[in-house]
Amino acid sequence: MSRKWCWKPSIRELSVEELGQLLHLSHSSSRESQSEYLKCLGGEGIWPELDYMLSVARNNPDAMEFANQLDQEHNTKCFPGSKRVSKAICDAVSFFTHQAISGEFGPDDSREGRSYAFLKHNHVIPRAVTIFLENLLLDSEGNVLNHDEAEERGAEYIRHNC
Repeated sequence: MSRKWCWKPSIRELSVEELGQLLHLSHSSSRESQSEYLKCLGGEGIWPELDYMLSVARNNPDAMEFANQLDQEHNTKCFPGSKRVSKAICDAVSFFTHQAISGEFGPDDSREGRSYAFLKHNHVIPRAVTIFLENLLLDSEGNVLNHDEAEERGAEYIRHNC
C-alpha cells in the first residue's frame, strides 16, 4: 500500500495560545492578516502553511477553547448581543452542499451532466440550500435535530429543477 505524501511546513511547533490566536484571526481577519501573523511567528506566511496550521489548530481542543474565548471577547466588543452560528449548523450546511454538488441528489452521475445542469439552472443550488436551511430544526444549544428531513426537502428541489 502506498503512502500519500503530505506537505508539512517548516515552522516550529506553535503554542496553544498561538494556535488559538490563529483560529481567532480566521474568524475575524483576512487571510492576508493570518499569513502576516504566521510570518511574525517565524513561518513563511504562504497559504499552504496557513491551511496546515489552521488544520492543526482545529484539531487541538485547548486551542479551540482559547479561540472561542477570543471570539466571544471580540463579538461582545464589536457586536453586542450577537451570537455566532453553531458549528453543528455549519457542518450541516457544508455536508448538504457537498452532497448536492457531488451529485448525490441528481441530475445524473456524470460530472459533465452536473456541470451542464448547474450552469444552465444556476439558481438551483442556492435555492436548495435556502430550502435546506428553512427546514432545519435546532435545539436550544444549536444542535441540529432533523438533518435528514431538511436534506430531503432540498434534494427534492434539485431533482425537480434539473
